[in-house]
Amino acid sequence: MNAALVPALKQLAEAGGSWCLNLSVGEAEPFWMQVLPDCVNFYYPYDDDPLARLRLPLPLPPETNLLGFQAGTYATLGFGAWNMDRVAALVDALLARFYGLPDDQPLTAALEDLG
Repeated sequence: MNAALVPALKQLAEAGGSWCLNLSVGEAEPFWMQVLPDCVNFYYPYDDDPLARLRLPLPLPPETNLLGFQAGTYATLGFGAWNMDRVAALVDALLARFYGLPDDQPLTAALEDLG
């Protein structure tokens, strides 16, 4: 698991419901992710159904649902009530298995107040 991930998720949990955690890996990679208390919104470069594509490489929790997506732009997955371990596992799986980022990939993590 990426070393920056768990401390950043802990900050999000402590910040409360109107906050979002923005993750990025720099200018060169076409990657971004927003983690909210009940969903994750992320860069999705494909035209097909995100859940169908993600179920193959990722162990998605059964309560995961597709809240929305725009082909070639983004996908938003809902994951139910906040559970730190489950959210960390989902985000880590997206980073490692879906995007192919190594655990030592430097991440930029920033909290943003959406309220």
